[in-house]
Amino acid sequence: MSAHLVSWDAISLRIDGARVNDFVRERAAGQVDDIHLTFRAGNIHVAGRKRVGFMPIPFFADVNSIHVNGRTIVVPVLILPLAAPILRGIVATRIPPGVTIQPPFTFVA
Repeated sequence: MSAHLVSWDAISLRIDGARVNDFVRERAAGQVDDIHLTFRAGNIHVAGRKRVGFMPIPFFADVNSIHVNGRTIVVPVLILPLAAPILRGIVATRIPPGVTIQPPFTFVA
């Protein structure tokens, strides 16, 4: 018998990519020059660029999994080391209370 009343192996979600992209662009306005999310089966790809001085610096990040352990949700983000400071700066002021960022770049709620 299962220890939990409800358990699951997978959840299928449908995302309105255009609406999510509009929302993300609105939230990141003034912090990056361009940002775009692409949703694929099992992957969320984030790409963008931020101008540092006179030079635009591209950044990329991927979310390939979301882990649930009891009441804790863990979202590891795969990023290039160059993108880490840019993305940390964007999300640091936007994450809700109760969510932490753990090294290397993992969100835990």
